[in-house]
Amino acid sequence: MLTIQEMLTKIKNLNRDIDYVYKQLQQMKAQIDGLRATDYSACHVDGGMPTDIADRIHQIEKRRLELIALQKELYEFLETINDILDCMPDQNYAIVIRQRYLFHENWRDIASMIGVSREWLRKKIHPIAVKKFEEELARVGIVGKMK
Repeated sequence: MLTIQEMLTKIKNLNRDIDYVYKQLQQMKAQIDGLRATDYSACHVDGGMPTDIADRIHQIEKRRLELIALQKELYEFLETINDILDCMPDQNYAIVIRQRYLFHENWRDIASMIGVSREWLRKKIHPIAVKKFEEELARVGIVGKMK
């Protein structure tokens, strides 16, 4: 069972992995522009960087499928998290968790959304929101209770 910190780290890592694979995919697509068609009269050499268009297209397709799998995993995970946030009794706590951890909003913007000061949000509301969110996650079996 995940702790709340592991769960938040998982979201962060999935987002980072998606960005990394997407950038690689874009680079590979840009590199393909300078390639020529396969010359079948040349000697075939194994290893190293693939040099013909067919090899590059194959690599791009593998990366594209990897990107789709990562996005699917993230979206399924976020869908579960959002369902739990939607069921929280106090939606102000849900707003704090959703905006801070899913949308990476800053404290000032979140505070203005719920009508409190930034310091009050960080010192009073945020710890309670995390605790309530953790309780909801534990109730449905996603995270274990933190000690």
